[in-house]
Amino acid sequence: MQSSSSSSLDRPKMNYDVFISFRGRDVRHTFAGYLYDALNRLGIKAFLDNKRFLIGDDLHDLFKIIDESRSAIVVLSEDYASAKWCLRELTKIMDSMGTSMERVLPVFYHIDPSIVKDQSGTFKTSFDEHEANALKEIDNQEKEKRLKELQNWKNALKKIGNHTGVVITKNSSEVDIVNKIASQIFDAWRPKLEALNKNLVGMTSRLLHMNMHLGLGLDDVRFVAIVGMGGIGKTTIAQVVFDCILSKFDDCCFLTLPGGDSKQSLVSLQREMLSQIFHKEDFKIWHENHGVEMIKNRLSGRKVLIVLDGAEERRQLEMLAGSTEWFGPGSRIIITTRNKGLLCHPNYDEMKEYNVEELDHDSALQLFLKHAFGSNHQNKDSFMDLSNEIVEKAKRLPLALRVIGSSLYGKEITIWRETLKRLIKVDERNFFDILKISYDGLGVESQQVFLDITCFFNGKNEDRVNEILESFGYSPNSELQLLMQRCLIEVSHKKILVHDLILEMGREIVRKESLTQPEKQSRIWLHEDLYCRFAEKHDLMHIQGIVLSLEKEMEESIELDAESFSEMTKLRILEINNVELDEDIEYLSPLLRIINWLGYPSKSLPPTFQSRYLFELLLPHSQLLRVWDGKRRFPKLKLIDVSNSEHLRVTPDFSGVPNLERLVLCNCVRLCEIHPSINSLNKLILLDLEGCGDLKHFPANIRCKNLQTLKLSGTGLEIFPEIGHMEHLTHLHLDGSKITHLHPSIGYLTGLVFLDLSTCLGLSSLPFEIGNLKSLKTLLLKYCKRLDKIPPSLANAESLETLSISETSITHVPSSIIHCLKNLETLDCEELSRGIWKSLLPQLNINQTITTGLGCLKALNLMGCKLMDEDIPEDLHCFSSLETLDLSYNNFTTLPDSLSHLKKLKTLILNYCTELKDLPKLPESLQYVGGVDCRSMSEQYYNKILLIPSSSGHQLYLTFIIPSKDADVECVMNEFQHSIFTRRSFEVCIKSLKYTAFWMK
Repeated sequence: MQSSSSSSLDRPKMNYDVFISFRGRDVRHTFAGYLYDALNRLGIKAFLDNKRFLIGDDLHDLFKIIDESRSAIVVLSEDYASAKWCLRELTKIMDSMGTSMERVLPVFYHIDPSIVKDQSGTFKTSFDEHEANALKEIDNQEKEKRLKELQNWKNALKKIGNHTGVVITKNSSEVDIVNKIASQIFDAWRPKLEALNKNLVGMTSRLLHMNMHLGLGLDDVRFVAIVGMGGIGKTTIAQVVFDCILSKFDDCCFLTLPGGDSKQSLVSLQREMLSQIFHKEDFKIWHENHGVEMIKNRLSGRKVLIVLDGAEERRQLEMLAGSTEWFGPGSRIIITTRNKGLLCHPNYDEMKEYNVEELDHDSALQLFLKHAFGSNHQNKDSFMDLSNEIVEKAKRLPLALRVIGSSLYGKEITIWRETLKRLIKVDERNFFDILKISYDGLGVESQQVFLDITCFFNGKNEDRVNEILESFGYSPNSELQLLMQRCLIEVSHKKILVHDLILEMGREIVRKESLTQPEKQSRIWLHEDLYCRFAEKHDLMHIQGIVLSLEKEMEESIELDAESFSEMTKLRILEINNVELDEDIEYLSPLLRIINWLGYPSKSLPPTFQSRYLFELLLPHSQLLRVWDGKRRFPKLKLIDVSNSEHLRVTPDFSGVPNLERLVLCNCVRLCEIHPSINSLNKLILLDLEGCGDLKHFPANIRCKNLQTLKLSGTGLEIFPEIGHMEHLTHLHLDGSKITHLHPSIGYLTGLVFLDLSTCLGLSSLPFEIGNLKSLKTLLLKYCKRLDKIPPSLANAESLETLSISETSITHVPSSIIHCLKNLETLDCEELSRGIWKSLLPQLNINQTITTGLGCLKALNLMGCKLMDEDIPEDLHCFSSLETLDLSYNNFTTLPDSLSHLKKLKTLILNYCTELKDLPKLPESLQYVGGVDCRSMSEQYYNKILLIPSSSGHQLYLTFIIPSKDADVECVMNEFQHSIFTRRSFEVCIKSLKYTAFWMK
């Protein structure tokens, strides 16, 4: 039987469901952002490039993401055609139609489709400018290239202009349209039961059982356990149910719990669960009980669907889903487990339990044949007798049937007979031996890759694993593809995952590498195994890899014999923590590819250590005095991280590290010298020296030509040195440093988009050359107490979107800045004098709305500026784009009626405006109003908020203090209750001066 090739193998792997293309300043924080959130809530993985300035001019990474996306949504706004980046993006998307990309949906945002198709109106203006710039090109070949690209852009726009799409006018409800688009995409791709039954064997009856247990029409909070032996299909059932019903819930999470020898902490699982639900990665959880409180507080009012897959310990449940009271009405918590005993607890008395039964013979045979033959049914009949026997010997377990069937795909009948003979010999109780048949059918290199993955890389990022395997001399793409075809691994969301039974099988193979001499085990992943091997001091030469959990430390550190490392001559990867040595280490294997040693205890690397293979050196929190002496050759080294090494005083000679890309030295508080060879690092993209307080000097005329991010926050530098032309530098962090002035050469950084000078207490002026930063989008000057003026040349920084001058000594903003910064979106003037506002007022001429930068302003912070009634203009029309307005800690008594005309205003903060007595009619776009301690307010204040129109269709969040001496809390609560039942739902926190809180929904 010959194997057949599949064209699907030639297609790129789909890592995203939707790629969202948009013009950043038009819709990033509005429509595109809302759409991204709505898609993620439905479990649709979308890519939204919120940080496109990080990619720079190299489109390779972005085009790769487009190739890995199943579809695209192109938000075509008025300024879309002005951005070359967007047009290149669109051209790539349209070229991908019919190949890697299945569908493209255009959204015509405040623009007629004909303008896009015909390139008229604002699109014509943009193309005229693009063409004029192309014709200025002196090089004829380059000119021809740019004109050809221009024509490709026009063709792409014409093509998408003819597509049926969504038209959004200024009167459209964006919330409704976003939800409609997200629902349509979900319905188009949501797994249908009919389709599932074609691809998943024996699923119909299992889904019916689950449906009865779930009771989806009821508002109770329900726990459902899927119980069964390993390999019987619990995870598959949970995943199918999850995919089918997730649209019925506000939020969802599918969390795979670590099993076996994993040391992943419960805190990290709590963090991951909340991150999945809220689509954020910055949850700060300090300990398990803190995580419990956070889960309860965040989820008690939300209807959630949570799957906890592979629970083995009761404590996992106690810390992640301890009770039905943690979750909002209608929530469903699905738990898969092999351990029925962990469900025996009073908190889970009401838990519904589904015990998964083995497949019947016909279903098991169907599953096996699917993997053994695929769509190739030729000569299948001659294999049927063998197939029936193999199915029974594999105990009809889905995992075994998939693995064995995949291993026999394309094999001759003699191999089938040999496989059956081996199955007959397998002890009925030893499931691992059944799975091992597939492993035995692999080539030697594939076996080694499989063992590396099961011992070291389960759950790790696919790209990183590829890089490591390639450094080992393997062909990672083909090897991983083979292991996936054999059903031994899978890749999901860019992570390599191994079924827990296959994981245990792989590790058992390693343990049994030498049955009579277990000390010859080649891979170590447990602290206790490492300790035993060092204690025995036998056959350390066989160790190829040591990868211990860096996330969860042992209660006590392990002390090892430093001399033992000299015997580990085959060591390729070393990742350890919480290990102490009896003396400084004198030898490390030159075959090492990765050294990741948290708390490295020696004063330097071994004196003779060099490696032509090493590409990552991570020694954070080390005891290093120096990394190495003299010149060492590490030709493949890309990353050095010695952060938080408090004793490190100098950096090493980098002349033997030509390919270094990232150098992390943050919080090396005693570091005082940077070796001048840093200028030889032409591939360096990140240099992080944040928190190096003793660093007072920096190499002059630094010229790392590919450097993208330079962090000097909190250093002792008093003068930012003269620098060369680093056109790729996009991020410069100098906040909290002792900088007193910037060298004029900063004007050479024409690619800079982010400059943070916050809390530079000695900075008294900015150089004129700062106006040369044409790409600058963010300038942060907050807390620069000595800074008293902004150079007029800043008006030339035409891309500026965010300007923070809070708590500086600036009293005047040059008129040229406000008139020229037409992209300004955020202006932060907190704690400045009234003078700063008065310097802006003369420029707020009614006839200058379009010409001032304030027409694009989305966030304005005037907190603590001591504003009086006369300081607030009656006409606020020039703030037409404003979404956030913070007027806290000011002295006005009222606000102008024109506030209601701010149709895009979502957040209004009036905290501690103690003189405020009344409010005008508020805009219906508001989503949050804060008014803590507005003690002079009359009852009309509350009525004005209650009368906000309900047409916008979103929740309104309110936080304010009711002074108990002036208002009846109970009366106001009754008003809110009435509003909830008669108008729309919102959430409100009301506090009296005694800080008694009431929460309502």
